[in-house]
Amino acid sequence: MHFPHFFFGPPHVFHMLPLILTSGLAFAAGAYYVARNGIPEGVAAFGKDMRQRVDTWRTHSVSRTAGSTGNAAFEDYRAATLKTLEDEAAEFRAYLDGLRRTADKSEFEAFLKTRREQNSSPAQD
Repeated sequence: MHFPHFFFGPPHVFHMLPLILTSGLAFAAGAYYVARNGIPEGVAAFGKDMRQRVDTWRTHSVSRTAGSTGNAAFEDYRAATLKTLEDEAAEFRAYLDGLRRTADKSEFEAFLKTRREQNSSPAQD
């Protein structure tokens, strides 16, 4: 049986319609079941197992980073050096913020001075 394109669109869309509707119905039924009964115990256990596996994988991948040398003394030195650099960077950012505040304050005071001078000058008629 041939259906007109203007009613259902191209034929491939019409043939996919049962699959789309069935998938939507299955999703809605699953959502309804979870809303009424909570997450099934087996699914919850599976989710916890997957979470543990991912956490284990992340822990192992962090301890074996590409920059790791395996030398504990060097790793300690590197960590201390990085901490020192981060502290110095924070101090430098604070210094720059102070410079910006000083520059902003001087610009604002100059603006106020100019404005006071304009307001105090006699009005010209």
